[in-house]
Amino acid sequence: LEEEGGTTTLVLEGRPPPPAAGDARGGGGAGEEAGAARSEQSRAVLQGPLLTPTADEAEDAASAIAAADDTRADADADPAAVRRRLLGTGPWEHGPLAGRQLFFLAGGVAFDGRGRRRGNWSVLPPPAGGALAEVRLAIGGAAPLSLEASCWRLRQRETRLAAADFVWKAPARRCFSSCSDRTSPPTEAAVRSSGLGRVAMAAAWSWGFNREGVRFVVEKGEALFRSPWGQGRWGFVPSRDDVIFVDFAQQMHMLRFDRAHARFVSTRCSDGDTVSGNPLGDTADITRRLEDGWDKW
Repeated sequence: LEEEGGTTTLVLEGRPPPPAAGDARGGGGAGEEAGAARSEQSRAVLQGPLLTPTADEAEDAASAIAAADDTRADADADPAAVRRRLLGTGPWEHGPLAGRQLFFLAGGVAFDGRGRRRGNWSVLPPPAGGALAEVRLAIGGAAPLSLEASCWRLRQRETRLAAADFVWKAPARRCFSSCSDRTSPPTEAAVRSSGLGRVAMAAAWSWGFNREGVRFVVEKGEALFRSPWGQGRWGFVPSRDDVIFVDFAQQMHMLRFDRAHARFVSTRCSDGDTVSGNPLGDTADITRRLEDGWDKW
């Protein structure tokens, strides 16, 4: 790179390979002149004005780079972390009722790819009593939406309907770090000595809208996951003490259990899809025990 008078010049220069032993071109004279000519012919010069990014452009670029390494457990509550995650992403598919396709662009610009409308977006701290950062989105002349980000799903606070979610089918590793953990089947002793494991095995659990129930069991020394869609395996992850991994139907899922309530949220690692689970039947015993913490089970 050469700079002069506000102009940056990128020079690409190719050189011929060194002559092989005994090659007549290695003796100088006409061979050297031909090599110099070839070298000069392969010299390419690209010139253009030196463009200095604005402060906002530089911040947006740095944020996009930093987002790849932002895997903190509390990132959904941090406005800066959520903004870094959303920046430059899309299309976010809306539910079948509205049919929107959103892109979150730099400078707070939002774009609806289907309606061909522009708008704006911003990320605010969690509202009073909330645990997730608030994403404010306004497209066209419509009233702003209040959304909460959970990995690659944006849920409307007003409706809480899954059909109204905005979803981007992206791998969950950036926003759910344990998806990158190396997993291995636990021993039976490890399962039975774990409070979290005992919570999981204490009941059959719903899986989204399915009420047939999934179960966490230990049979013949193996931790097995039983579901209406087939059998899999389950165990623990090294990076978190509130997460169980479940590997079934050729998909890895991370189940984060709520310490204060008898429930979990499963994140599918391949695309960030989430479903919730609750114990089926009488939950009074599980709820009572969770009040003391599952590590005391």
